[in-house]
Amino acid sequence: MTVKAAIFDLDGTLLNTLGDLRASLEAALLENGQGRSFTDEEFKFMVGNGLTKLIERAMGPGVLEEGEFLEKVRRSFKKFYAKNLKNQTAPYPGIPELVTKLKADGFRLGVWTNKDEDHAKDLIEAFFPGLFIKVVGAAPPRPLKPSPQAGLELAEVLGAWPKNLWYLGDSETDAQSAQACGFIAVGVAWGFRSIKELRAAGVKVILEKPEDFYPVLEGFHG
Repeated sequence: MTVKAAIFDLDGTLLNTLGDLRASLEAALLENGQGRSFTDEEFKFMVGNGLTKLIERAMGPGVLEEGEFLEKVRRSFKKFYAKNLKNQTAPYPGIPELVTKLKADGFRLGVWTNKDEDHAKDLIEAFFPGLFIKVVGAAPPRPLKPSPQAGLELAEVLGAWPKNLWYLGDSETDAQSAQACGFIAVGVAWGFRSIKELRAAGVKVILEKPEDFYPVLEGFHG
């Protein structure tokens, strides 16, 4: 019998975290003498590849050579975000209902994100208590997505063969991650990136809204 299992990306897939991420980065930069502000439209293309890449996209690639400054901003961001990660953040409409139904129907559920693992666990516990078996996030030295390492470890915890496991995400990075693991890549249209980006990344299954998951599941033939 095939194990029913699904893994979700977090930012832009389960939760709209954009406002709290942006406010925390702006506060971190200001604390370190670099006042910057970003629109939501700008910022949604900056997230998704981990904190170091986020800071690089905000400050330019030269920041990677400024090790001390980079580390100060990282520490400031983590401090601000830990205190403010639920101010504006909320699940996307229909997501709580989908996750709850999947759990009730016997799906084994996980989260795989490039967000700091401690922050990811705090958010999942706050918004989806008891629904996910395991949350995997950024925890050095384990590599970030799209490396398949964490995804395959999570699939093993869920007890599912990769080819039978659905991975839902909103970005090219998520598509690459699913492909690297041999998961069924499912793009979501409500997140931070566009359907065009998902299509270009080779995603064939795209959900316009969470309610589309079950019809897609029932009609899926591989």
